[in-house]
Amino acid sequence: MTWADIEDVLSEARRRNFLGRLPLSAHVDNAAVFAQALERFGATKIVDLGSGGGVPALIIAASHRDWDWLLVERGERRAEWLVEAAEQLALQDRIAVVCRNAEDAARVDAHQGWADAVTARSFAPPSVTAECATRFLRMGGHLVVSEPPESGQDHLNRWDSPILTELGLEMGERLTEGETTVQILVRVGEVQPRYPRRPSTTRKRPLF
Repeated sequence: MTWADIEDVLSEARRRNFLGRLPLSAHVDNAAVFAQALERFGATKIVDLGSGGGVPALIIAASHRDWDWLLVERGERRAEWLVEAAEQLALQDRIAVVCRNAEDAARVDAHQGWADAVTARSFAPPSVTAECATRFLRMGGHLVVSEPPESGQDHLNRWDSPILTELGLEMGERLTEGETTVQILVRVGEVQPRYPRRPSTTRKRPLF
């Protein structure tokens, strides 16, 4: 696997308007911070929410070829492309793509508690991300979420700890490398049965 292979995949994602206009190297640098967190936790089964243009999942999967991935993408065109990209990178045996809302995918029996970690990059506001992610995680699993650079010292305001308890989550560490910051949360308890709620509800009536 070479940089040219990854570049070809990311360039195609950009051509299809699945990926932003940042330099491709910036997307790779961003994925490297997620990979650092996953390596630290020893994660080998990972769910990626809103996989879209393949960042960070495809980049990390290409360099960690013994990890298993479930890519959750509700857009049909994006999901179809992710399948094609996994085949192009010879990762089809390690990557499964689910074309569903994350809330619905989290309710599938085979997905519940499957993941060592969930990654989310530009997926949704914190409350929606936490609600969608938690049921995928095994006990002790980690949610790794990209944070906007402007959050600064106010980042704790983005994560309401009392509500997180209902989701079985608690705040973990925060990693910053270069231009990328990720917030980590840990699955420490049971998830109340009503979570995640229906897709329209999670966005219209966020928990916090």
